[in-house]
Amino acid sequence: MKERLFTTTANRAQASVAANQKEAYNSLINQMAVLNPDNWDHDNPRFGDNEARALCDVLHVNQQEAHLGFTEYKASGGRNIPN
Repeated sequence: MKERLFTTTANRAQASVAANQKEAYNSLINQMAVLNPDNWDHDNPRFGDNEARALCDVLHVNQQEAHLGFTEYKASGGRNIPN
């Protein structure tokens, strides 16, 4: 996944560019982690909402539809994956 999504190092890249790419990669991985039910805080009904919104921005997905789908996904305990 790391190789396919971002290049975190390059032979001649400036240190700031490499740092930005690494930060973007780490941010994306953290945002995607909320999709795994094992990572959920079941006491917090809003858990993962901010990360899901940020993922929508990165992937250019409709935030409203994705939020409703994510809410349904959380309510099912990760068993039902809505469209």
